[in-house]
Amino acid sequence: MKRFIYLSSIKVNGEATNGRAFGANDPPGYYDSYGQSKWEAEERLCQITNGAAMDWVIVRPPLVYGPRVPGNFRALMRCAFRGIPLPVGSLHNSRGLVSVYNLCDLLSLLTDHPAASNSRFLVSDPEDVSTLELVRRLAAGIRQPAHSSLPGVDVVDSGKGVWKDSGNPTSLFVPCPRQTGDPRGAWMACSILP
Repeated sequence: MKRFIYLSSIKVNGEATNGRAFGANDPPGYYDSYGQSKWEAEERLCQITNGAAMDWVIVRPPLVYGPRVPGNFRALMRCAFRGIPLPVGSLHNSRGLVSVYNLCDLLSLLTDHPAASNSRFLVSDPEDVSTLELVRRLAAGIRQPAHSSLPGVDVVDSGKGVWKDSGNPTSLFVPCPRQTGDPRGAWMACSILP
């Protein structure tokens, strides 16, 4: 084998950019054991291949999306599909994502490109998006209106659920008649975002 391509994670760089985009050669800034384990694997790969006939390539993708995407991305898709209002109206974040197809194109290119030898790469789609914009695009993709709450509003009602501004942007209160047996429903808190 001439080249080992290791799919690491942007988590090695950290959770927030603090006004400056991450760089492939930035020092590690991980916040959890997952990011730390990815960094340690990168370092071990570099040690193992040092002086060997095999070179290495490290790719640090952000969240990867595509068909049958799992986790939080799937949860956002379900909420958009069901028309559940999401408390993301006041979030002013921006994050990189990468399509599984774009990631595969990059990996294919890196398998034999001479300039990739012993290098780290960050990858993402050309446009970063906010969580609000992501929800809007997901809803548009499945032809549903996007429901998002606004900051400082006590109750936002879209007809399918209500979000009460309790200072916790992850609390969504939705009617749940099955839990109480009351056909009018009872409000229950659901954690919908990380």
